[in-house]
Amino acid sequence: MIKHVISCCLICFAITANAQTKPVVKIDTTVYTAVEIPPKPRGGEGALGLYVMKHLRYPGKLRDEDVGKHTVMKWVVEKDGSLSNFMVVRGASAELGKELIRVFKSMPKWSPGMQNGRRVRVQYIYAGYLELGMDEM
Repeated sequence: MIKHVISCCLICFAITANAQTKPVVKIDTTVYTAVEIPPKPRGGEGALGLYVMKHLRYPGKLRDEDVGKHTVMKWVVEKDGSLSNFMVVRGASAELGKELIRVFKSMPKWSPGMQNGRRVRVQYIYAGYLELGMDEM
């Protein structure tokens, strides 16, 4: 009986000792709103507007409702340059908002934001004026 108790104690001690020696990996999930080097799309800010104009497919019935509206969106530029956590803040209808999110999700990866020499997650705010090109009217 004593052998069993000692064996159980040794096993518990070995499990506890092993669990305590593993390093704890801390993942930084902080989303910054201001950084030393802000994220930017390939080609810069001008390329962002051109990309939206080129890839946006206006939902037909919304052309009259949403054209000429200022639209504000925000998302997170991840450490690897991918975009996530999209939200339409103001301006576009729900249907057009979905289309804008589709366009932004299709973008190539961005240059990520940097803080203290490290890549960090950064909230990006996009404010655009939506209008149809002459060929779409």
